[in-house]
Amino acid sequence: MQDFKYYLDKNKEIGFVEKSLHTLVYISGLPRARPSEVIIFETGEVGQVLSLTEEYVEVLLLSKTRVHVGTKAARSNSHLTIDVDDSLLGKTVDSLAGSSSLTISSLPVSSGTGS
Repeated sequence: MQDFKYYLDKNKEIGFVEKSLHTLVYISGLPRARPSEVIIFETGEVGQVLSLTEEYVEVLLLSKTRVHVGTKAARSNSHLTIDVDDSLLGKTVDSLAGSSSLTISSLPVSSGTGS
């Protein structure tokens, strides 16, 4: 995933955080935002569009750090994805671990046969 400036230059849209309520952020100024699109904040945080209204784009914050009112936001023009393979079977992935690391904790894998 690229940084804020890359997406700002690419999509030519800038938004501003108008409200920040824990993990929900309301942004104005992103008229072409789409449901489930990834939003990148100037501070490096990442969010996903939950809903759209005439006034705001409602974004679920996926980072541990809160975003403050006035923070700039840019559209990524992409959806949230994660590459997976068989090595992740039976494991839990912490999606809030950040882009630099992936936290995985092992869970017991059952054979799927009922008793």
